[in-house]
Formats: sequence, C-alpha cells, structure tokens
Amino acid sequence: MWCAGEHYPIINAAGAPLPTSTMAAQTAFKARERSLQRGVVRSEKAEWVGLMQHLQKARQLPVIVFSFSRRNCVTVAHDLQQIRFTTNREEKRIRSMLGQLLSGVAPADRALPQVGDTCGLLERGVGVHHAGMLIFLKEAVEMLFAAGLIKVLMATETFAMGVNMPARTVVFPSLMKHDGTTRRLLHPSEFIQMAGRAGRRGLDTSGRVIIAFPGRDAFPGMQTLRGVIAGTPKRLVSQFHLSYSTILNLLRAHGWSVRDVMRRSFGEFHTQRDRIEAEARLTGHATALTDIEGRPACPVCGAGDHSPMKEFVDERYAAEDVAIDDIAQRLATDHMITPGRVIVTADDDMTRCVAVVLGRPTLSEVPCVVFRPTPADLTGPAAMTSLLTPMIDMMSLDRCIGRVEPVQAASLRAIIDYIAPINTVPDNINNRTTIDRARDIIRHALPVMAAGVTLTNVRHTDVDWGVAVSTISASIDHLSQSPTVSCPTFTECFEREADRQYHVSELARDNEMSGDDCLASLPDLEARMAVLTEMGYLMADTSVTIKGRAACEFGGANPILATEFMLSGVFTGLTPAEAGAVLSPMLYDRHQPFEESLVPRPVVAAIENLKSLATGLGAVENVCGAVDEALASVNPGLVHIAYRWASGASILEAVADSGEDPGAVVRHLSRLADACKDAKNASFVLGDIGMAKKFETAGQLIKVGVVAASSLYIR
Repeated sequence: MWCAGEHYPIINAAGAPLPTSTMAAQTAFKARERSLQRGVVRSEKAEWVGLMQHLQKARQLPVIVFSFSRRNCVTVAHDLQQIRFTTNREEKRIRSMLGQLLSGVAPADRALPQVGDTCGLLERGVGVHHAGMLIFLKEAVEMLFAAGLIKVLMATETFAMGVNMPARTVVFPSLMKHDGTTRRLLHPSEFIQMAGRAGRRGLDTSGRVIIAFPGRDAFPGMQTLRGVIAGTPKRLVSQFHLSYSTILNLLRAHGWSVRDVMRRSFGEFHTQRDRIEAEARLTGHATALTDIEGRPACPVCGAGDHSPMKEFVDERYAAEDVAIDDIAQRLATDHMITPGRVIVTADDDMTRCVAVVLGRPTLSEVPCVVFRPTPADLTGPAAMTSLLTPMIDMMSLDRCIGRVEPVQAASLRAIIDYIAPINTVPDNINNRTTIDRARDIIRHALPVMAAGVTLTNVRHTDVDWGVAVSTISASIDHLSQSPTVSCPTFTECFEREADRQYHVSELARDNEMSGDDCLASLPDLEARMAVLTEMGYLMADTSVTIKGRAACEFGGANPILATEFMLSGVFTGLTPAEAGAVLSPMLYDRHQPFEESLVPRPVVAAIENLKSLATGLGAVENVCGAVDEALASVNPGLVHIAYRWASGASILEAVADSGEDPGAVVRHLSRLADACKDAKNASFVLGDIGMAKKFETAGQLIKVGVVAASSLYIR
C-alpha cells in the first residue's frame, strides 16, 4: 500500500500477510484521515509524482495504473510530465516508431489535440489508454508498450481484458468504480483480472500490486480491503440476450431452431444440467411406479386414481397444507406459547409429537423437548386420522425417545391446555435431566390430552383463522369416516398410495424438466414472438414475412424499429447525408443533448417520427409482455456530429463543441457506416432501389478519413 509518500507491504510474493507492516499502514491512513479532517491536504499531483519516483528508483517500472475514469487517466498522465521516464535513445526510438505508425494518418486527423497531447506524453514514456481515444492512437500506445518504451501507462480496466500486455507493477488509485448505475467496490474477480497484469513471464520473478488513495479518497478499511483482494469471485452470469434479430434469422435458417440456440447458451447451463439429471431419474421413477401399480389391489382401499385410499391420502395432505400455511404461523406468535406449555408438533413425515416449551419463542422457532411416538404406536389408521392428538399415552410415554431441539414455527400443530409450574420447567440444556423433567411434565398433561385436543382454545377472531380451524375439523371427520380405516393392512396401503403419488408427481416434474418448457428464457422468447407476429414480421405459422427478412439485415440497430422507420416514408425527402445522420440515434448508447439547431429541419422532423415509432413499438411490447426497450434505444446526441461528418467536415470540425471524446465519435461513425450498409440491403429486400442507392451513398460519405482507416496492426 502507498500512503503519504511511504510504501507499506501487506502481502508478500508467496501470498502470506505481513501483520506488522499492515498495522503500520493502518496507522498511517488513520493519521492521514485526521489531517484531512483538519483541512491539511497533500496535493494529489505530489502523491502521484512521489509514487512514480519511488517506483523508478526501485526499478519497478513499467507500471500500469488502472483508473476508472477517462478524465482522470489524462489528468494524472499530464501531472507526470515533469518526470522523464525515458533515456535519449528510447525517446528517439519512440519518435521514430510514431512517425512510422502515423505515416498513413491524414494530416487533418493528426491535427487533433488528442493526437498532439498523446504523442507528447509518449515521448516522455507516459501512455494513456481508454475507450475515448482514437483507434490508431490506442493501437500505437499498445505497440509502444509491448516494445517496452512506455514506462507508465494510465489505463481503464478494458486494458486488462483480452490484451496480453503485462507490466512489472500495477497500481490502483481507488477500489471504487461506477458501473453505469451506482458507485461500488470492485468485485474480487475484477481486482484479480487487473492485478494479474503485474509480473512479466520470463522477466520478473514476481509482480507488485500497489493500492494508493491519493487526494481525498477515503481508506475503506482492512476488512474491506481483504474482501476485495482475497474474496470469493462473483458467480458468472450469462449475458445472452434473445434479440429480435436472433429470432428472425434462426427462423429463416434450416437445421436450427430458436430453442436449439437457447439450450446451448450459457444462460441455460443450469436448466440443461437439471434436464440431464431429470432424464436420468425418469427411468427410476417409471420402474418404481410400474412395480407399485403391478401389485394386487386391496379389496378395501382399492388402487389407482379413483380409489378410496387415493381420496384419503389427498385429504390428509390437503389438511397438512392448511396446518402449515394457516395454523402454524398463528400458533408461533400466540401469547400461550411460554416456558412450561405443552404443545403438539409435527415431524417431517407428518407424525404428531408432543413437546414441552423450554424458553421464549422467536418468529421462526420454539426451544423444546420433543417426544415422538415409537414405530409400534404409529401402526393403524388412528395415526393418520388424528391431526391434533399424538399417539402417546401413559404406557407408551416411557418408550418415547426425547430430544432437545428447536421446533420450527411451521411444525406447530396445537396448544394443550396445560402449563407446568415455572419452577418445574427445566433449563434449555441438552442432557438427560432436562428430558426426564420434561417427560414428567407431559405425564401430568396426558389426562388433558386424552379429553381431546382442539384448536378452539386459541383465541383468534379473524375470518382466515376460523376457516382454517373449520377445515381441520372437517378433515378429521372425513378421514375417520373413510372406508379405508377398516382395512387390516391400512399402514401398508397408505404407504403404497403415498409412494405412488410421489412417483407420479416426480415423473411429471422430470418430464417437464426434460422438455423445452423448462427453459429459463422461454417466456422472453414467447413474448418477442408475439411482438413479431403482432407487428407483421411473422406469420401465424412462424414463417418470416418480407418485413421480417428486411429486419434480418440490421445488426446494430433495433431491427423492428429500423424497419418501421424505413417504411414510414421519412427518407424520401432526405439527402444521403441527412439519411445517414438520422440512423445515428438507434446506435448511440450514451446520453448527450440533441442539438436541433445544428441540423436541418427535415432531420429534426425525422427524429421526432423515430421517437413516435419507438413509443408505438414500446406499447406493443408492453401488451405482449416483452421488455420495453425501444424508446430507450433512441439517443440523438450525436446526430449533429454525424451530419457534419457526412457533409464533408473534418473530424476536428465535426467534434467541435461536443462533450464526447474523438475516439468514441469515430467508433460511432464506423458503426453508422455499417448501419447504412444494413439499411441499403434492407431496402433491396423491400424492393426500394432508390432508397438503397441513397443509403449506399450515405455509407460512402461516412466511411472516409479516420473512420475508414485500417488497423495499424495490419499495415
């Protein structure tokens, strides 16, 4: 770590923590915080200069500084201009390489301020790399860094993705980033990805990672720091997006279906894993079900879906659901549940148990000693027809095994009208004494239980409670009057029917999981298919219409919105430059104000028409249940720049008075040229040759100069 001009190692090259140095770092940061509170602030520039001079003296260059702000990258790079990181020989080589690399760039493009600033920094061994830079400048920086001529590189996190360009040292000026929604701490996986650039294979035995908090940035604390450095990586989440274009193109293709692609996406990994497991279980459930149904039917209980035992089992499970959903939670919060109270609970197999409350309950559980009837006491129909009374009496109580455990709120079934004197209630300790004293309490409660256990002693006046109590009472009557209770092999018949229903339900569930209906993205597919059908891009039999084939031509823009825009007739009166410019809002993903005064009136009218079409498409998406993304995809912030460029302005003139970086503008113009090509192809599909020629001309006007420049890597 780096604080106030001092270096504090906290983890060594072997990954072991260094407690003494860590304590010193914490002390230094606390002193720094006190200074900040007093208004004593060390210049951020001084902090950066001091850190880089330290690294230069310690021979720890080259270094990559990962900043999460384009503006901060440039600001810090300029602050470091006072330090000379290169020798005379290296500076000459940098100038020579820059001359060669930029020789194919037009003089007008080389006149951009960003080019001059970047080249001046590069000659001193300082580089900048972020998404707002012109593409040829970024590539020149990458080549110079790979050649070992850049000693300090200020970069955003995109430099750590895919480009294999390590350094000896990596510096983090902050562990906070803005992810487009909020400002948050780095995830451990993000930190590891960037920190992994420290250390060059074959050149360094280890890499160094430094965390510095220059200026007024607050120190997050050692616990937070450890969570970022050594925390559990965030689970990978699929970003697969089922777009209209994907659906239309797959419906046109032969040999593939939309669901085939969905199944193969990472987003469906878990559902497909579950599908394989479900298919493996199907045989087992089918075999077990065949075995059960192949046994002779009981003359009393019957067998199958219309048997008396089927009705008994359904009634029993339905009553259990009522007990869990409507009875248990009310009992858990009842004032009668106090230490010494005797209550009725249910085990996982629905067996009724008796318990003594040992302490104050919480919303989720009650501390108890629980006594479960023995298997010998659970034979016969009485164990299943008794929804409130446990199968325990004076004779069987001594045979019951007691256990001290918390009873879940959902397992409560009834409250007995007996509470032991407080001085006889054992402590909540799991030992033999506690169990024996609880057994004595239940022995005194058995006469009360023998008189009958009901729910009428619990005073709740709301309608839902009354309905639940009535349902339980009715179920007790129905179960006790079932013809199955006279069966001499009742327990065997009940277990057979319960097993049969289990295998039937599992078989149905696994069959469902084995089909396409379990795909997580299926609702999105069905909603988007409904939109495409409603808008006339698909026939009822899912065949693609002419409009649908035209929409397939668009790769970057929303294909439905773009096609509707082309069919609206607004392009008829536009020049090629204007036609190209009005495609811009469907490609720009940032929010800049629309400079209406800088474009012709027909362009403004066309943008208003586009917004109206997007609103209409959004309304259809809402009705069909699809995500409404049409209006949000219309951002006309760069329309005036696109119009200027297509009208013949230089890149310097085009970006004048714009808040966007030149590199971002060039990248947008390149996408716009591709969109003009897509619109030309769509026009041919629609049979409008005149509009196709207009978009072809628009693409030619845009794909010039720096927008058309080839990569430095292939020159």
